[in-house]
Amino acid sequence: MARKKGQKRSPPQRPPIDYEWRLDDYYRATVKGLQESFRLGGIKVRRNATKAELLHEARRLALGRLNYKACTTKELTQFIKERGIQGPEGARKKKELVAVLEAADEEATFDRYLDLPTELREHVASYYMAELVSPVYGSDLNGTGVCMPNADEFELKEKRLSTPTQPPLTRTCRLLRKETLPLFYQTGTFDLGFNYSYRHPLLGPGGSAKLCDVFGAWLTAVGAEDVKSLRSLRVWISSYQPSHNFEYLLRTGEGVESCLEQWTQWDSSVDDHLVKELNQVLTGIKSREGARKFRIEDVDTIRKGIEAAFPLQDDKKRRAF
Repeated sequence: MARKKGQKRSPPQRPPIDYEWRLDDYYRATVKGLQESFRLGGIKVRRNATKAELLHEARRLALGRLNYKACTTKELTQFIKERGIQGPEGARKKKELVAVLEAADEEATFDRYLDLPTELREHVASYYMAELVSPVYGSDLNGTGVCMPNADEFELKEKRLSTPTQPPLTRTCRLLRKETLPLFYQTGTFDLGFNYSYRHPLLGPGGSAKLCDVFGAWLTAVGAEDVKSLRSLRVWISSYQPSHNFEYLLRTGEGVESCLEQWTQWDSSVDDHLVKELNQVLTGIKSREGARKFRIEDVDTIRKGIEAAFPLQDDKKRRAF
């Protein structure tokens, strides 16, 4: 359908799955929002900088690159000398030195990663995975998606992983996949969603809990072996008649506690039974030997535990009918 004259183009739709490892595309970014984000991050930019210039700087910072514009001419000259960069003849102005260094950053490569000792590669991979699933600033950041390291005014929120794709580092070769994929599943907190459906009061007690299709497909894709590496699951349950939500953080690692995170007001007996059932599942998982405790069969155990928690609420619905 053709756009009418003067009608704004709709922003592209984000994919329905998590691309937690992708750099932000800044498709909602505005000049004003970018400038404000830089200000909150303590990063100086020209007041008359164009949107293209602001986006360029935002992407560089997202890659962890140095903000050369904040350096002195003497420092920039020293960087070029120490890195052995061949710059243009007679480059003396700060703008020219910045351009030389940024161009060198774009061309930089490191093709000896596999030559590093295994222990060092594991350290690198641990930092890489932790960065992918680390908390993010919960504010909309003026619609820019720019997260500055010094933006203390924003609330820090845990990043939720719902059917996430595997990071690129896990798909480079068999050796790195073997080393890094378990780290990904061990580090993040992954969503596991269920829908609970009540039976009609005339049909007797009980209802049914079903793992949402998207999570079932995700677990199947992950596979039984990699599921064993999961350490932290956020189990959430939705019921539409009446409308209720329940969330429980289930951690299978040693020395960490699980907890009821949030819920809307269900009958307290239902909440208590849900916590009891999920705690029993957690106790069974933690009693197993070895570090890789979670099993694909535990999903069905959780489902049955959810169904066992609801008959009290169903009884009330029948009596009220």
